[in-house]
Amino acid sequence: MTSNEMLNTLTISFIELLKGIPIEEQKVILLFHDFISKQFQIEAKGHHSLYKISCAYSNWIYDQEFHDYLSNDKKVKECAGIMYRSSTWPTEGMNIALKNKIVDTSLRLIEVRRDNIIRNGTFYNGSETITAKSIDIINDIITWNLDN
Repeated sequence: MTSNEMLNTLTISFIELLKGIPIEEQKVILLFHDFISKQFQIEAKGHHSLYKISCAYSNWIYDQEFHDYLSNDKKVKECAGIMYRSSTWPTEGMNIALKNKIVDTSLRLIEVRRDNIIRNGTFYNGSETITAKSIDIINDIITWNLDN
């Protein structure tokens, strides 16, 4: 287990799903899961070629149809996004990469903030947080509240 509680919970759920599969197949699945997890954790810092495997895997997942065997209707569903551990903050939370279609049809922008973050050695300091006064979704206009 890791120091990331969310990751631990998801891992336990994943292992529970594998219990109906023969042990040799479980081993292969877990080895692949470990490999692909490490690919998503790579901190490339400007070296975009290091993301090729995680990008290819994401695109493959997005093209698949999945059967929901946990629901009564067993409908085929598509993947809306991928959750993975942050390489910057591996013990805190998760990153979520959503498909554009999901963002455009399912999410509504309700607040916007702009932060100025300055690197101070190995630490980052945030200053100058500005919150939007208004958001015009139709015309793609954000009016900033420069008084806060």
